[in-house]
Amino acid sequence: MEKGAVVWLKSGGPAMTVKVDISRNEWVCTWFTPQSEVREHTFFADQLTDKDPNSYLSSFDDFDELEDDDDIDDSILRKN
Repeated sequence: MEKGAVVWLKSGGPAMTVKVDISRNEWVCTWFTPQSEVREHTFFADQLTDKDPNSYLSSFDDFDELEDDDDIDDSILRKN
């Protein structure tokens, strides 16, 4: 990862921007809270990912894995 890269915690959360590369294993990241406040914290490399874990499709390395709509259970999208 490099300065300016957009990253997320692997566990989810808001998009963050890499501000400073402290070492090969630590980065300072900044992000906005829902109240538009800027936050900053140091994270270890193994805590971060460049794929949005909040997105269903980000879990697929290759979108071809979704060959057709039958692969997705859209019943959860319907209102009861």
